[in-house]
Amino acid sequence: MAPMARQTLAFYEPGHFHAALTLRLANPRISNDVHLYAAPGPDRDKFPALIGASNPTSWVVETPSDGDSAAQLEALVSDGIATMVVLAGKNAIIWTS
Repeated sequence: MAPMARQTLAFYEPGHFHAALTLRLANPRISNDVHLYAAPGPDRDKFPALIGASNPTSWVVETPSDGDSAAQLEALVSDGIATMVVLAGKNAIIWTS
């Protein structure tokens, strides 16, 4: 039986800690190299620390490009590296009256 191909994960603008929860444990079906597509800022900076905070693993976070969110999305699509993308942004609803 042939071994399963390893999937490559990308994270797009992971503004919520739930994105990092997907990497709490290593998975033999997921490549250790994960790709982070996020505009520079605090959310992008804290993502690698969240991954190894509770259960250190061997994930390697690649940040292939810089630019705003639109440029990051364009890079994600044009790079063609990821076989799966995790979306877990901030989704607070702001009510105005």
